Amino acid sequence: MKRKKTFVLAILFISLGLRLVLAFINRQANDDHMEVINWIVNKANIPIKDDCGICYQPKFFYVISANIITFFNIQTDDHRIIAIQLFNAILGFFTILFFSKFINKQPFNDSTKLLLFAFFAFNPCLTGINVQATNDTLVILGGVMSVYFCDLFFRNITVTNFIYLMASLFVCSLTKTTGILIFLVISVFFLFKIIAQPNIRQKRKLSNYFVGAILLFTSVVIFAGGYYTYYKKYKSLPTSAWSNADPPPSFFKETTFSVGFPGRPGVLNMANSFFTFRYFDMIKQPYINNEVDNYPMHRTSVWSQLYGRTAFLHFDQWPPTWQTVDPFIVFVGRVLIILGLIPLLLFLRGLFGGVFLFLKNVLKNGKTYLESENDYLHLGITLALFAATLKYSYDVRDFSAMKSIYIFPGFISFIKLITDGYASVKFRMVTKIINIGLLIIIAFSITDISYLIYKLK
Repeated sequence: MKRKKTFVLAILFISLGLRLVLAFINRQANDDHMEVINWIVNKANIPIKDDCGICYQPKFFYVISANIITFFNIQTDDHRIIAIQLFNAILGFFTILFFSKFINKQPFNDSTKLLLFAFFAFNPCLTGINVQATNDTLVILGGVMSVYFCDLFFRNITVTNFIYLMASLFVCSLTKTTGILIFLVISVFFLFKIIAQPNIRQKRKLSNYFVGAILLFTSVVIFAGGYYTYYKKYKSLPTSAWSNADPPPSFFKETTFSVGFPGRPGVLNMANSFFTFRYFDMIKQPYINNEVDNYPMHRTSVWSQLYGRTAFLHFDQWPPTWQTVDPFIVFVGRVLIILGLIPLLLFLRGLFGGVFLFLKNVLKNGKTYLESENDYLHLGITLALFAATLKYSYDVRDFSAMKSIYIFPGFISFIKLITDGYASVKFRMVTKIINIGLLIIIAFSITDISYLIYKLK
């Protein structure tokens, strides 16, 4: 037990150390969120959508960040960026702390738990977004906490766990609209639990909690959080800087269009974008570019983009100072893309196995299964986030809509499905191969992150 705690602390502090170093030396982000923060600090008011390119976003993260800058009286632009990046690095630390708590509850021995925890803690893409001055890290932490505390609440229905759940949903939803989607999935889960509950007193208790959740969420998020006002003014939710959607893609016919960046596919047609996985194309070129033409075909495949952007930090080739095609890091990317198939197959085994068990148990045991089991929460979160990604890519056909960080608020559910897939492996030799593959991924992920430190330094 003591040895396990030592290794857990080592993983936590090494992953935090990498994040803190990058937070000190990085100066760029995927989008300019500092524009909103500086607006609030310098002008002492809240900008509206038309004031800047990123100003459509909910303002919770920006107000917190502005207060940090004001409290410490930070004047220069670089120092402000560093301050917010350090704030996000700490939020990233708490995110992986919840990973550890969740993985520790899974039915594995200590060495397997450590291996799985290290695999998720050193995920390159998560680390990369944790060191940028954007609102993505806070919404990821809010989503992770929401799913974690939802699972905990329905295992131990107490007022304390309900408060933790609602606070997490507030953080997630006030930061980005992803939180509303997570709330809707949790609401459906709540209804299943209420309907399936055989005890009248317990059914009434859960119903009271559910009504309370709806009232609190509506008053705090929808009204006080500005969603109602935004929808009333713009007739949409604050999901994109672009007011109009692209023309719908055909199923087979290729067309190129984007209201944001015309001609940068993205989704050429539904067949190639939604029903392909260009594994070997990613191995050939494990990164994308931003040009209108001469791009790799995996840039037009949603599933390829989610995979590549999750496995390899330099896959995006963005922000500009992070760009590199150095042969060494390209080799690192190829290894991560190749071996990333291992956790992907575990994830798919957990996902399809979970769907099969859900349907089987619902048909066989009905309400008894819905009342006693929590695992289908993770199926709902996963499928909802994937569906939202497909819808966003359908509406905004530029390849920038295919970011894996958009689904990262569901990380706890992804961990559950991968661990379910891992637990389903029955042959010891296969388990050993998986463990070796995961160890190599961990080593190359740390190399990927360390190379970025070397480049920026």
